[in-house]
This record gives sequence, structure tokens and C-alpha cells, in this order.
Amino acid sequence: MVPQKIWYVTGNTLKFQEVANCFAEHNAPLILEQTDLDTDEPQTLDMLKITVTKARAAWNQLQAPALVDDSGIYFEKYHNFPGVMTKFLYQAIGIEGLTKLVDAGDKAEFRIIMAYVWGPNDDQIKFFTASCPGTIVMPDPSRSIDNHYPYDVIFKPNGSELTYDQLRSQPSGRTQFSYRIQAAQKFLQWYLKQN
Repeated sequence: MVPQKIWYVTGNTLKFQEVANCFAEHNAPLILEQTDLDTDEPQTLDMLKITVTKARAAWNQLQAPALVDDSGIYFEKYHNFPGVMTKFLYQAIGIEGLTKLVDAGDKAEFRIIMAYVWGPNDDQIKFFTASCPGTIVMPDPSRSIDNHYPYDVIFKPNGSELTYDQLRSQPSGRTQFSYRIQAAQKFLQWYLKQN
């Protein structure tokens, strides 16, 4: 199979690298390239609508197959919050504000919708969802906050004694708990069946 080039639309190099590494580990017949596009997102709490908008914008601007995603953390004690506003909430109130909204032991879940778009029609977008449930912990003041992944210091996935942030320093990283890798693996399984 001749490798196909697919664009991964994200301005976050760490997210791109996570998916690129996943594809490499699975010897996927794909060439993944990163690009950052300027897209207008609808003002909605509906992650699917935002992902659809991103996918259509990616096709319109690139005219080439692309992966896009939208993800966020959801605190169980709040209805669908912060969800699609995850990034903006952190930018507005920082880690100090976040720790006033939640308590240690609160349930939380990271969710992602990844979309593969290969044409202009609605039936040329395929969605892949994944999630990682866990609990909130209070941040270790000795650890610095990664502004690309600020919630990682307060999120401990179920089945782990470490936070996402601490898992990143382990040999296998947070791979087994990564909702983005789960979605990417679902995409690969589907893609390989199609080709």
C-alpha cells in the first residue's frame, strides 16, 4: 500500500506528536503532517458540532484528507462543564481558580471526538470517540504547570496512582490512558479496513 498523506490540524505540537507516534508504532501506511488552520468555532457546548465545523473548514482550506479533533475535561459535579471551554476556563482563572471549583476525589473525565474528513460531503466525515475517566487531585506545588496540558496536574486516570502529568515522565508515558491515542487507534482500525 502506498502511504497516504493526511494532515493533522492542530497548533499543538505535543498533540501532533502523540498521534504521529501512535501511527509509527502501528506501522500505519500514512504520512502525517501537521498544520494549524484559522477556523471559526461555533458558540456551543456541543463538541460534535464544533468537530464537524473544524472538519469542514479543514477540507475547504486544504482540499486534502485531514484529521481534526476537539477534546475537553468534564467535571461530574457540573453539567457538561468545562468541556469545550476547557482551554478558555484555564486561561481565565488559572490553576488556582480551577482548584476552587473542584475538590480532591471529584470524578472527572477527558473526552475527545476525532474526525477524519476526505471530501466535501457529510458522508465523507467519520468520527471516532474516546474518553478517560478519573478523579481530581490537588496539584503538587513543586511541579510546574504545562500550559499545553494544565489539567494534567489535577487529573488522575482510573487505574493509575499517578496523575497525567506524573505519567508523562514514566517510560511508557500516559499512553495506556490517553484518550487521543484511543481515538487515533480507532481511526487506524477503520482506515485499514477501508484500504
